[in-house]
Amino acid sequence: MRPALIDARRPSDVARAVERLIRDGHRRFVLQRIDHGGMLDLERLGAARYVAGLQSTVELEAEEIAPAPMHKLLKPDNRGHTFYERE
Repeated sequence: MRPALIDARRPSDVARAVERLIRDGHRRFVLQRIDHGGMLDLERLGAARYVAGLQSTVELEAEEIAPAPMHKLLKPDNRGHTFYERE
């Protein structure tokens, strides 16, 4: 079964959504990021974990990371020391 995606904003709404989904038989939950992993997301994660219990898995949605293009990494003027300037 795929994990249930929860997009509720307030921690109390997250807890209600998890309760409802547990009654429907879900045991894996993913919380959609709202605050880029900040305090609001951590409060929501705590509320979901408290309601879900030890037998369930609750995760925060992963941030999307865009890979750097290889042609920019291999440019001759980008040798890892571009952040340092000679004085």
